[in-house]
Amino acid sequence: MSDTVIVIGAGHNGLVAAALLARRGLRVRVIESRAVAGGLCAGEAFHPGYRHIGVHHDASTLRPWVARALQLSTHGLSLRPPPPILVAGPGEHEGWVLPSLRGSSDPTEALGSGPEPSLGEHQAGIHALEALLTSVSPVLQGFLDNPAPSLDLSTPSWPVIQRALALRGLGARQMLELMRIAALPVDDALAEYIPAPRLRAALALPALIGAYMGPWSPHSAGLWLLQGAQTASDVAGGPAELSRILEKVATHHGAEILFEHEVERIRIEDGRVEGVVLRGGDEIDATVVVSSLEPRRTLLDLISPLDLPVQLEDEIRCHRVRATSAKLHLALSGLPRWSSAEGVFERIRVAGDPASLERAFDAAKHRRLPAAPALDVRVPTVSEPGLAPPGHHVASVHVLGVPYEPAGGWSPEVRRRLSDAALDQLEEVAPGIGASVVGIELLTPPDLEARFGISGGHLLHGEAALDQLWSLRPGPLLSRHETPIEGLFLASGGIHPGGGPSGASGALAARAIQEADQRRGRRP
Repeated sequence: MSDTVIVIGAGHNGLVAAALLARRGLRVRVIESRAVAGGLCAGEAFHPGYRHIGVHHDASTLRPWVARALQLSTHGLSLRPPPPILVAGPGEHEGWVLPSLRGSSDPTEALGSGPEPSLGEHQAGIHALEALLTSVSPVLQGFLDNPAPSLDLSTPSWPVIQRALALRGLGARQMLELMRIAALPVDDALAEYIPAPRLRAALALPALIGAYMGPWSPHSAGLWLLQGAQTASDVAGGPAELSRILEKVATHHGAEILFEHEVERIRIEDGRVEGVVLRGGDEIDATVVVSSLEPRRTLLDLISPLDLPVQLEDEIRCHRVRATSAKLHLALSGLPRWSSAEGVFERIRVAGDPASLERAFDAAKHRRLPAAPALDVRVPTVSEPGLAPPGHHVASVHVLGVPYEPAGGWSPEVRRRLSDAALDQLEEVAPGIGASVVGIELLTPPDLEARFGISGGHLLHGEAALDQLWSLRPGPLLSRHETPIEGLFLASGGIHPGGGPSGASGALAARAIQEADQRRGRRP
């Protein structure tokens, strides 16, 4: 029997798991179907001479404990405060510059980091929101940074008690306030602090990427709190640089990465893993297989139905993966000039007001293209000019309000209409940007599904929703990363604590493997 550990997928979670397991002295082989590591965090050329920093363009959710566990700073990881955010409006004096709201920063320092225009009358509300995040983030991070407790009544209840005690430690008033706000629509919660609709829409926008919700959906404020609790320091170079460093760390500890090899099937005999079969017929024996692929793909595509327990199949088929966003990469001949603020900005949010955000979500629900999509924009060449020719720039844009498949399908005309709608929104807040476009890459949800193997084209490997978090992500049998099939573990963002470039799912999967080995008396 081989003592090899196979990691399927060299996305950031797969690389984290591979590095941690290889550091323990295990023989680790990573199987990656593409020619580059990083998955959704990989930086790639999309137009001659232009590169993006990943479909995910924000690496500020990297969990600090994961970076410490892998000693990423010794391998070149550089952290910086997240750049300020321009809330772009269509005319002069219609924009604001926001700090990155996060629960681990000093509010005064954060607010002082951005250029003018000032937040003016809204500054007190932003301070209050930052104070709220600062007070509740330690509790929320405790939920996110530790294994999800088992819901099996035969297992110890101490992990649940720990989380309950941490919540109670906020004090009765703060605990009840957290529970009240988490149940609200995010626009209602933000309206208690911020009167300006455009500013509320910009604050709400990042929590809605990956959620099948609009700003008026109940519980969307809970996702906003979780998003703020996860935001820490940004990675210089973005997700692409994080991927490069994780690949370097994994190979440094002895992991072998096989590029352009695809796993066709996971071999299972008598309820335990025996290895994998590659496309083409080659087989690799292994006692442990860790899949960082989206969980539906792992369990429904790579495992024979005869080897998949019925309960497991039922659980994973109920895991919702309805995408509501597309990705647009723009090659630009010059730096965008924003009408609402002087200066150079790396992060920009374009969202008219909460009603326009809700209308964009309505479009996705009813399989229509949004007339005015909300946009989360990053111009990475502000800090990484080498991504484009001298004087040129790259814009990376999340386009919200996009269904998986609009009525009638994705014809070239429909794709062009979506690109034009996004460019029209940009033109309103950055006049002349359309004339500077020299290249476009549009990735619709089916494009993302085909290129990265993510069901539904969902960037987080499954919807962010309160019933798909913690011990319910993707369900009670799988949330602890170990499956009922002996030797098979899941390290995807579709597993607790969720998607995005945090690295936590990969690290918790590696921990689950170590605990399983200890239970069976194997190497610690």
